[in-house]
Amino acid sequence: MKKLVTICVALAIPLVLGSTALADMSFWMDPADLGNMIIVPKSNLGTITSITPQPQPYTYKYTGQTTLDPSDGISGKAIIGYQWWPVGAGGANSYNGKPFPDLSGYDDFRMSFHNQGSDPVLVNLWMTTGYTDSGTEQYGTWAENGWLEVEECTWTTLVLDFDNADMWHDTWPSGPWGQYEAGGTIPWLTHVTGIGFQIVTPLPVNFSVDVDTVPVPAAVLLGMLGLGAAGLKLRKFV
Repeated sequence: MKKLVTICVALAIPLVLGSTALADMSFWMDPADLGNMIIVPKSNLGTITSITPQPQPYTYKYTGQTTLDPSDGISGKAIIGYQWWPVGAGGANSYNGKPFPDLSGYDDFRMSFHNQGSDPVLVNLWMTTGYTDSGTEQYGTWAENGWLEVEECTWTTLVLDFDNADMWHDTWPSGPWGQYEAGGTIPWLTHVTGIGFQIVTPLPVNFSVDVDTVPVPAAVLLGMLGLGAAGLKLRKFV
């Protein structure tokens, strides 16, 4: 009996950028930072098995497992990135040993994803802002873009628009907590305290995603060649 085998082939062409700011002032994480993200300690959701540089420039493969999301008791979730915790000037800065970026001069935060797993995943980008030490007047904000499903062997670029984000605000020190705001402007972009991405799966399962910190360069060039995609799904019988 012949067995159908699906092989994900990522086609990428080197692209050299002078900085992480593109023409539309999008923030793309520095490659060194992209390759050193961790499971956010405050969440403890998910595990990372390996982070591996890929042949494509500025690309790392993240493999791991999602863990049960206590908010629904069904799905699996992994929250990956950098988190300054405890927050504020007295906290331990974990952004790859460097200060968190001042993103007030940017319009959005972007990452590209290639789902190398055997099942679709949901992904989004997140960010936290605002110093919340005693005596500060800033409130803590969790901001994210909407969830996007990424099918197996599929590329996509996610955008967290700084003027159109879903947010939850905490007012320190006594609340209120978790005040939801839809489609608003992210405050305190000069004081970014966390940044990264999330993965959700229907059940707690293994995941494998390639994460890029620049746009998928082959998408445009292959489109000009008539291929129109940065990833090809090759099928063969063995």
